[in-house]
Amino acid sequence: MPFDADQATAYVSERLSPERIKHVLGVRETVLDYARVHGLSAEDAEAAALLHDCAKWMPIDRQIAVCEAHGIELSEDDLAQPSVLHAFAGAELARETFGASPEVCRAIRAHTTGWVPMDPLDMALYVADYTEPNRTHDGLEPIRQEARRNLVRATLRTMDGKLRVLLDRGTPIHPRTVSARNALIRLAANQRSQINAARDAAVAGD
Repeated sequence: MPFDADQATAYVSERLSPERIKHVLGVRETVLDYARVHGLSAEDAEAAALLHDCAKWMPIDRQIAVCEAHGIELSEDDLAQPSVLHAFAGAELARETFGASPEVCRAIRAHTTGWVPMDPLDMALYVADYTEPNRTHDGLEPIRQEARRNLVRATLRTMDGKLRVLLDRGTPIHPRTVSARNALIRLAANQRSQINAARDAAVAGD
């Protein structure tokens, strides 16, 4: 069944604050741009953007109840950082209410902490959530430009920006983020190795 963007927009518009809706629509605009550049499904990108915060309106205890009802095992770190829980509850809501695809649900789950492995849609949503036009963090423009060239490097730069804030606040770092960052560093290194190997082969063939 095709994703109904109007239905999703109406759902979140009725439940989220005007400021949050402004953010959601900014994420949609941004992730569709990244999806277009990198050849990703526009339908999946739009669905992930419109629904990534669809459980934000729920109190934390209800988010936990949704997770428990769907057999999602929450770690001590998840419960200690309840701001991440809407990603899990939202993915289940997206699947049940809007028939979201597994790829969309996966991206929604990954958009707060990241995880291993992150696929291109996961990365596109993760970066778009941080770089949409209403965001005012320092250093966003270079990340936006990087996201149109290389999603892996852009995701790393986004993650590092988030980590700097957490470190400045003395906030614990979620283990999923640590694992995701390490995996992305390895992936970026592999990309560089492949580029260098292709360059060497081209030079040798001249």
